[in-house]
Amino acid sequence: MQQIQVEPFNNIPINFKEINASDFDGFIVEGNGKTVIKPTNGYISNSLLDNIDLYKSDTTIINASVGQGKTTAVIKFVERYYKNQNYIVVIATPFKSLIEQYESKIKKESGFDNIIFNYQDFENGLVNKQNFKSLHQKPIQLITINSLLGNSGDIALKQSDIKREYFESLINYAKDNGKKVILILDEIHESIHNFKESLIFNLFKWNSVIHKNIVLSATFNEASKVVIKYLAELTDKKIKIIESARQQVEEEKLSDLHLCIYDSYQYQANSPIFESLFIDEGKNFDKIHILSYSKRLAEDIHKSQLGKKLEDTFGEFNLCTSKNNKPFDEKICNIGTVFKTGISIEDKNCAYFIILPPKSAYSDIKNRRQLGIFFEGIFNVVQAVARPRIKANIYIIMPSPDKLIKVPELPENYIKATSLDYLPFDDENNHAKYYNINSQDSLLRFFYANLRENQESGEKFVDSNNISIVPVFPNYEKYKLTDGEKFYRSYYEIFGKNLSDYVYWAAWNNQFVNCRLKSIIKTSSLFISEGYVQNTLDKYYKSVFSASAFFNMHSDKDSLMKFRSSLFSNNIYFKSSDKDDYNFIGQYRNSYFEKQVISFIQRYKRPFNFDIKKIVYKPDGFEYIIENNRWKKKTPNDVDISKETYLRLAMLYSNEIDTIPQNLKDEEKNLISNYKRLFAYREILLKEYVILSKRRVEHLPIDKDINFKTEHQIELLTIIENIKKFDKNIQAFSFLQKSKDLVPIYKLLKDLFFKKTTITRISTDSDPEPIKVLKFELFDFPKKEEYINLVYSIDNAWLLQSGNIQWGQEDVIDEYSNDPFYGKY
Repeated sequence: MQQIQVEPFNNIPINFKEINASDFDGFIVEGNGKTVIKPTNGYISNSLLDNIDLYKSDTTIINASVGQGKTTAVIKFVERYYKNQNYIVVIATPFKSLIEQYESKIKKESGFDNIIFNYQDFENGLVNKQNFKSLHQKPIQLITINSLLGNSGDIALKQSDIKREYFESLINYAKDNGKKVILILDEIHESIHNFKESLIFNLFKWNSVIHKNIVLSATFNEASKVVIKYLAELTDKKIKIIESARQQVEEEKLSDLHLCIYDSYQYQANSPIFESLFIDEGKNFDKIHILSYSKRLAEDIHKSQLGKKLEDTFGEFNLCTSKNNKPFDEKICNIGTVFKTGISIEDKNCAYFIILPPKSAYSDIKNRRQLGIFFEGIFNVVQAVARPRIKANIYIIMPSPDKLIKVPELPENYIKATSLDYLPFDDENNHAKYYNINSQDSLLRFFYANLRENQESGEKFVDSNNISIVPVFPNYEKYKLTDGEKFYRSYYEIFGKNLSDYVYWAAWNNQFVNCRLKSIIKTSSLFISEGYVQNTLDKYYKSVFSASAFFNMHSDKDSLMKFRSSLFSNNIYFKSSDKDDYNFIGQYRNSYFEKQVISFIQRYKRPFNFDIKKIVYKPDGFEYIIENNRWKKKTPNDVDISKETYLRLAMLYSNEIDTIPQNLKDEEKNLISNYKRLFAYREILLKEYVILSKRRVEHLPIDKDINFKTEHQIELLTIIENIKKFDKNIQAFSFLQKSKDLVPIYKLLKDLFFKKTTITRISTDSDPEPIKVLKFELFDFPKKEEYINLVYSIDNAWLLQSGNIQWGQEDVIDEYSNDPFYGKY
């Protein structure tokens, strides 16, 4: 592993979803604004008590950061309520684990053991109609938000009768006995799905007894605002907003954050990368916890050889997932999926590992279910990162980011620093736009308006005809509730389209309240030997990208860039054939290796080029041979691309463009112009620099006699400098380092345009004495379609991919046998 120490930027404040009075048109917001409070020694519980009238009927919103004492404040609220005989406090949470925490803390604070009803008594068979009344008399009711809304889950069609009857009976008990119900909803962002239209009537059943709603979250989202409106209908539309600005915790509690780059299409439980991190890195700590995006991966690790090594190193490991219903155990190490929210990690000298989804989760929109516990996007990540409440080391294991989210007022060294000398962030195609999280509503409104406009003709038909079952297009609020969050994470990197992109941005820009980026760890190493580069790259591609449509979805240029980015997320060690040891290589530091990477992309993007196949799979270009009556795949040979081949292809692809498209990047436009001008020197040499013999045969000057015109000298030097400046891939070749010397440029032009040049002596009309000149033969350029385009990216990249155009071997092999590139690629 290579650990790169970094220093994050502090240019923008911590982003969070604000709740404002303007979000609630038609509602009565106290003070027509909000109360902003500041933490005292990092906590807000006392400030909340000072700013909330517990006995006033309204819907109170508490928008405060993780770890600031919201739960402590709720316990203090509860303590005041249960001492008053007129109240029933219903605390509804998204998770059963939170119910356990609330019960434990309330018992500890109150000293009483018989004042709480626990929702899990339903599952333990402790609730029946006969004991309803005695259970109702408990002033604190701990339930799930699912049960409050009557959500039966994905399997059952309706809530169980005993639960439904219990809640209806509790409402009647409160009504008959003059009890006021205080409804406290914690971590509301995790339960938005419960407030769909078919279930909201179960909430409104409480209308006659609800006195106050208290809604808490550290990560409110846009959909939360619709839920708040539903709740406020139960308190005569009255709303109070309390908000705490986000700021990082004090230095002694601030954890160190490490981003562990692990490019893999799928994760394997026994991965040596996991072992290096959990064991080798983890052994520096007394305890570790591993939060996995996937319960299957957590289970596989737990029962694997790695799991045994973890227990041998750290002692017992608690597997806690939604499948086995085991909660987080603060006494021992934990691995699982259930502690991304709702728990506090307070272990000293602790390492906390978060495994984000692998590359496969982002290869297709249909794969988003592979995001596991992070399916809802950035709010899940923010909550997960915030679990350590005292100083710890947090390791986020994730693929390389695809795009760099650019911040406002970009720091001068932002792109250079975040690129780490291997990520392609100096390319504008790999940038994503920054949006403030509080601009989400306007983005969604624009999208919704377009959707609605597309439905107009259908709606007019419904309005003008007597339809038996009248369909209704959802209004904006309902659409926001059901599909708003999906919209944000589907279209915007900053809102979680790719979690690696978001985490990389958030870490570099100091967006986590409990930790600061300290290092980036390149977790894996590749050992590659000369002569076996193509074989190694084949294996790497299959392990990282598997069966994804990676090359089908990207242009030639983008495929090379993205593949190189993934490749150099590893520490690469290369052994030359004449060396005994492997040596570390960085980007563009080894010409042989760089040319092999280009050749690899050529092989995969143009698999029908049999000229190249014959070099890779000698002697006939076929990948398989029969050995012992079985088909066996040949080991691919390395295939070298020459500088001249590369430049010819660049000129061919540039020369086909008459008018440069405006949607291309500036550097691509520049390259096209310069490669077109370079190609023009084929004709310039033939028209302006040939020497005619007395027999009228054309020849070229020998190197020392070339005397370019001043305008050609200037232009050639400019072309060469621009190519070196704007074409990164040219760094793979030895390319005119002393470009002010025109003789090497002339030699390059000869190599590019002429197949053969030999020195001869001729007499000319102006010089009867024989002079040395060059006999030449023009080079016939190949068909560019059979070679990759690394000059610019095209929109219809998929057209030239394997499988999209059908090529038969018999159609092409004879033609390619005469290709001048045969054997020279």
